[in-house]
Amino acid sequence: MMNGFDLHIVPGYRCNLACDHCVSFSGPSERLALSGQEIEKIVAFAKYTKINFVYFSGGEPTYHVPLIKKIMGDDVFAKIPAGITSNGWYLAKGYEFTMELLSRIPNLRDLQVSHDRFHGLLGEAEMDVLTQIAKETDLNVSVSYCIRSHRDLAGYMAFKKKHPTLKTHYQKVEPAGRAKETKSGYEYKVFEPEVLKKSCPNKGSISYICGKGFSICCSSVIFNKKAFKKVGPEVCHDEGTSHMQSDFYQAVTGSSFENLAESKGLSLSSLKLEASDSSECTLCEKIMLS
Repeated sequence: MMNGFDLHIVPGYRCNLACDHCVSFSGPSERLALSGQEIEKIVAFAKYTKINFVYFSGGEPTYHVPLIKKIMGDDVFAKIPAGITSNGWYLAKGYEFTMELLSRIPNLRDLQVSHDRFHGLLGEAEMDVLTQIAKETDLNVSVSYCIRSHRDLAGYMAFKKKHPTLKTHYQKVEPAGRAKETKSGYEYKVFEPEVLKKSCPNKGSISYICGKGFSICCSSVIFNKKAFKKVGPEVCHDEGTSHMQSDFYQAVTGSSFENLAESKGLSLSSLKLEASDSSECTLCEKIMLS
């Protein structure tokens, strides 16, 4: 039995939105979702791995509640808490509707709602519902605010001041997936060399990406066709244990990006590092493609 992992699952790519910054290219027309065979693989992995927490993203996870119930309804997940990252579309329908929908997700503990100009800013009525959930239920409610620039950061600070009782955090938009195509990634002004000493931010977790498999990567490499092809079958595996034993997994979790580049025979000068490479995921992608 392995120790202590968080399991991230993308149950499907259907979403009511098609955000410019979406890593997974999700949208209203997308219909790819977990198959029964994929769910069996996830359950089998959990039987031999200590899962601390399981969280679902997407796509919009509330569009995939039946699939989430199939996973969380298995005995192996009976005592494992779950969370979702959601755009909160249901908040507009009121407290009762929202709570009935969320109650369908077994063991739900965390509700993270995205609120920013990329997802479309939620109105005050929706925020009142979210605040009510935070006050009156045991759910750990938080708001995630994506930023691309200092202007967005100012918007986040204004929101935080207006809603002091809500847990909030911001995250920089990764230039991956659709964000790479639309050039919506965070605008770094200069290259920040401290990123070279960092390693994969997903260390301690593993993802199951619908239609792809188990992977430590959930953005820049796995959703970049060119990088995915270059790295090859090491990017993801049908079995989680096989992936964690792979050279790719060991390389990105076991060393800094500087050491990862050196192990591939790459000098920092040959990488021609730019401001955007200050993102861990973008830097990893560049190393893998070089």
